[in-house]
Amino acid sequence: MEWTKTKGIPGLTHTESYKVIEAVTDKDGKVAIAGVFNPTVNPPHVTVYKCGYVAWNNEFIFPDHKKRKDFKWHNGYVFRMERFKDNYSFIDHQSFIDGTAHLFMETEKKILFIKAYDEWERAQVIKERRNRNSSK
Repeated sequence: MEWTKTKGIPGLTHTESYKVIEAVTDKDGKVAIAGVFNPTVNPPHVTVYKCGYVAWNNEFIFPDHKKRKDFKWHNGYVFRMERFKDNYSFIDHQSFIDGTAHLFMETEKKILFIKAYDEWERAQVIKERRNRNSSK
């Protein structure tokens, strides 16, 4: 989960990371994360990642980047994850993850996420890129 703050003046704003929390589920797939209660902080971005599955994000859906409409904040929310399909692109999934998990910000605070991604997908992305380049 990552909370951000909007900075700047109207018309020239940008977001900055405010707080990042990483968590690993227990053996039953459960996790509890304390929220941030600050009216100047944007609602959190949530990205759930598990090797072999499509990354789940509270704002967008892979592979078509449609706006997610089926998520409401509440205790006990169950994240339903989809297995990664053979016809999905690892390159597209990497782009989705980079954007939804804001991997361009606060990378030193996203160690577990990046490690899990690197262990499963990075090699697949490299292989897919080689295959694309060799078929040109």
